[in-house]
Amino acid sequence: MATGSYLMRLTLALYGFYTGTLAQDNAPGVPLIKNFKPTDYSAGSQNYQIEQDRNGVVYVANNFGLLEFDGEVWEKHPTMTKSRSIAIGPAGKIYVGRQGDFGYFAPSQEGKWQYTSLADSLPSHYRGFDETWKVYRNRHQVFFCTFKYIFHYNEDLQTFDIIDLQTALDISHLVNGGLFFIARDSGLMHFENGKLRLLPKGDFFKDKSITSVLPYQQDKLLIFTFQHGAFVHNRIDIAKWPLPIPPAIINCAIRLKNGNYAIGTQNDGLFIITPEGSVFMHLSNDQGLNSRTVLGLFQDSFTNLWAAMNNGIALIELGSPFHLLNEEVGIPGAGYASFAKDGRLFLGTNTGLYASSPTVEGVQGGNQFEFVENSLGQLQIVV
Repeated sequence: MATGSYLMRLTLALYGFYTGTLAQDNAPGVPLIKNFKPTDYSAGSQNYQIEQDRNGVVYVANNFGLLEFDGEVWEKHPTMTKSRSIAIGPAGKIYVGRQGDFGYFAPSQEGKWQYTSLADSLPSHYRGFDETWKVYRNRHQVFFCTFKYIFHYNEDLQTFDIIDLQTALDISHLVNGGLFFIARDSGLMHFENGKLRLLPKGDFFKDKSITSVLPYQQDKLLIFTFQHGAFVHNRIDIAKWPLPIPPAIINCAIRLKNGNYAIGTQNDGLFIITPEGSVFMHLSNDQGLNSRTVLGLFQDSFTNLWAAMNNGIALIELGSPFHLLNEEVGIPGAGYASFAKDGRLFLGTNTGLYASSPTVEGVQGGNQFEFVENSLGQLQIVV
């Protein structure tokens, strides 16, 4: 019997055993992961952002242009420069941020995708920007965010308001309709309803690069930085938030629909952590991913997690009830039997007996297994 058949048999057996005893989020092992290589989508290796439209079609900002995936077929819409960011607009319009430009893709009368630059309509003295790193759409407002200006576009009037603080800006973040960004000589700024203000104690961040600003408990903000860890801002004060992961460069983070947080790193793959600060899952190039470097994250309408990586794209099926138990979690060989006792899962394979770590409330148990001494060889579990 092939190894894949062994894994499927073991996975199916465990799924049937755990359906009535564990929540899906607490299933042991690693989720099913589909990796897409550059040869699969015929474009560049680096991917920066992923979004999904109301029809379920997935779009990816790739260093060769805009990628489109309908669940079966990849299609490439090339641009002259790298696509850094995207936002879903109305009537099939996809806003795109690029090197030195921004605009949108939309179907032509012939049904073919066509790119239109919006930056070309700006006064010439505002055209001297480098990257459009982020694009956000909130109702009929679109924000094209660069390191020099923020261009606030009104879809109805087709006009721009331009935020120019005469200082360098960092990557911007949209939270609950409000835009947050770092002004290098001031700190963490907030733009909402046409007004711009410095957050209380926002100057704490003026020498730090912020990678994500996310909703936290009640009205608080959870702020991830590139190299300085994470912080909680309660709109008055700032407190360090202890990250339960090894020291890492954080490229991105999102809040998942179940309240957990997914964190993409530069050198250690992907972490999912609970709001209480415990590691729920860790995936890297030795646990399902094709790359250690995660540049962007997105959760789709099926609750599956997409990772835009330095070398490819990964679809992590968090919405699936099936998980894999294999050598990636420390279980070599073919599965023959399983048994749960006292919050631990015991697995019998043709190489011996393996036991999971205890399941703790809110934390995924069984993500790593250890060999049980004196159990070498094929065995069955008799209860």
